[in-house]
Amino acid sequence: MNRRVGPGVAAAAAALLACSHGEPWEPPDLAANPPGSPPLRLTYNPPSEEFPSWLPDGSAIGFSWQDPARADHDRCLALLAPDVGRIDRQICVRGVAEQDSTGAVWAHGASAGGTLAFIAERSRTGSLAPAFRDLYVGRLDGSRFRRVLSFPYIAPSGQLHDAAIDLVWPDTSTLVYLATFVLYIGGGPTPPDTEISTIEVVRADVRGDSVAALAVVPNTATVSSLALDPGTGTFYATLYGSSRVFSLDLATGQRTPVYDFAPLGEARDVQVAGGRLVAVIGGTSGFGAGAGGQIWAARLPAGAPVLVADTAGGRVYRSLALDPSGLRVVAEGLPSTGRATDLWLFEVP
Repeated sequence: MNRRVGPGVAAAAAALLACSHGEPWEPPDLAANPPGSPPLRLTYNPPSEEFPSWLPDGSAIGFSWQDPARADHDRCLALLAPDVGRIDRQICVRGVAEQDSTGAVWAHGASAGGTLAFIAERSRTGSLAPAFRDLYVGRLDGSRFRRVLSFPYIAPSGQLHDAAIDLVWPDTSTLVYLATFVLYIGGGPTPPDTEISTIEVVRADVRGDSVAALAVVPNTATVSSLALDPGTGTFYATLYGSSRVFSLDLATGQRTPVYDFAPLGEARDVQVAGGRLVAVIGGTSGFGAGAGGQIWAARLPAGAPVLVADTAGGRVYRSLALDPSGLRVVAEGLPSTGRATDLWLFEVP
């Protein structure tokens, strides 16, 4: 998955295995940076690192990455402790036809109680679109993961949901996410790519090995990003084409403006924690080549906006992840000359 655009559709016999190592594991020549002072480039892997998200205790950053040592080209969820600069665990998809297919773990979110949810795909080698896409839930401690929902599905709103991003847990049995439609493009002279169109915000009641109920949050068809403040339990959202950030009531869908980045530009990829708000401002919406903008921060409720990362060096940023203290933000950094993103760590004033 590479691009997010404006608002916009059989179960695999596979198991998931949490790969845990007694000692931190460091890929040869491709390790994260040694500890240092931000701004800090965290990853150097040639394929893109995507969908960063902090663990609730701030001990590690999870992200989707392709381990260059794997012959099957699978993308796994890597857990990186930035203070020691190493990946110490991976969570990967394991399929029954492992040599003939490719697995990928994409967007994910962990709860304060140690529950992890993520979107996983499996496709035939060389295929543009996956054969299966599912939502899995398990434990960060390595317990076996279970498939609780398969995509695509028809939501109670009548919309077709292809996938999900911005996964957050307001409590132990409720998962909230931003449902998406995925369009596959490419072939011939055009490099293969995907476009992600957000659809609406969803609440999933997760019970045992399934989703007991799905509820669509009303009035969320134009939401471009979704975030949960872990300290207050407040949901925040941005809207396509708007410079404002809103608080979002999940019961009614009511949106209340809380901050406006005008005249800097459109606000995207919102994150809130520790009384601080960060967002990607300006630039180009999406996840494709050249998509991204600057990172700006502000103290709530009415602090002046402060530039965290500019684009003067030709790099744009997207997919923000703010740590629970609100003092550090991780972003995908995309150079103007390439399509692959690396992860960067910045301090938030």
